[in-house]
Amino acid sequence: MLRTIRSRIVRFSSRRVLACAVAALTSVLALPVSALANDPPVVNNGMVTPGSVTYLGGIVTVTAEVTDDFGLLNDVFVEVTGPYYFPVALSQGPGAFEWTGTVELPPNYTPNPVSWRYHVRARDTDLAEGVGFAGEVRVDGAPAVDEPPLIYEPAVSPRALPSTGGPVALAVSASDLFGISQAYAVVTGPRGSTVVV
Repeated sequence: MLRTIRSRIVRFSSRRVLACAVAALTSVLALPVSALANDPPVVNNGMVTPGSVTYLGGIVTVTAEVTDDFGLLNDVFVEVTGPYYFPVALSQGPGAFEWTGTVELPPNYTPNPVSWRYHVRARDTDLAEGVGFAGEVRVDGAPAVDEPPLIYEPAVSPRALPSTGGPVALAVSASDLFGISQAYAVVTGPRGSTVVV
């Protein structure tokens, strides 16, 4: 038994194919920007200065260059991690891509130094995030022993007075790791009497 095989010839119209291709391309181009691939922001050249502070803590400056493929940054901040975590917002600097800010580090009253690490994080309007390491800051440990203040350059002027006497100016320079709360002079008279000035 023989079967009859029928074939069908399909003819393509070049005009129709071109019209479909143009329609497809137009629909892709008509997509909103947010529907296209969005790369996260890029954080480069992060830096934190100075690299160390005394046990009393201090203020450090954080800078970084942040770029985004669409140029629409929503948030740029530095994440500070160490004995605990806290974020600090950065603001746009004088350059087109420069971001900067200051961070106040707390005192370290423990005898051992502590380190704080800085990561700059940027977020665009599509919530894509980029991060870059900016550096590390060491906070010295507190002195183990409270040394006495260092006193130098004492001065008295004038060194000679007439028999009628007169005013005398006293001066001294002093420093101490824990700060100076009071400075005074003990003036001893000819008969051994003392006066605190």
